[in-house]
Amino acid sequence: MQLNNVSVTEDDEITVAVNDYLNPFSPQDGVEYTRKTSDDLWSGEHAVTVMPKDLQTEVLLGSELKNGAKSRLICMSFPSSGNAERESEMPEYVITVMSSPQTVTVPVWVVIPAGLVIALIVVFVRKKRAA
Repeated sequence: MQLNNVSVTEDDEITVAVNDYLNPFSPQDGVEYTRKTSDDLWSGEHAVTVMPKDLQTEVLLGSELKNGAKSRLICMSFPSSGNAERESEMPEYVITVMSSPQTVTVPVWVVIPAGLVIALIVVFVRKKRAA
């Protein structure tokens, strides 16, 4: 699975679901590779932990991934056996990226001076109108 130009936060989740063609045993830990441009070689090998969500679905948390990577390649293996009672003719994987809304935090040392400047401007404008 490869994700390009995706900014990942700690609260994001990537789920990988497999159809009934396979009976997965458990996920193996994955490996994330990153690169800065499409011309660069994949590097920055980083181990990631994959957690089971249910029998057919595995979850990779955003906190496991390197934040700030522009291009990433994630390799995961799923040891499994064939399902004799399957309805599907081929294995199928559905990958879902759940992104949490990002909030912007403004430090207090920025808010207080900005508020003072705005208050001074309001006072100045009112005095100028009164004059």
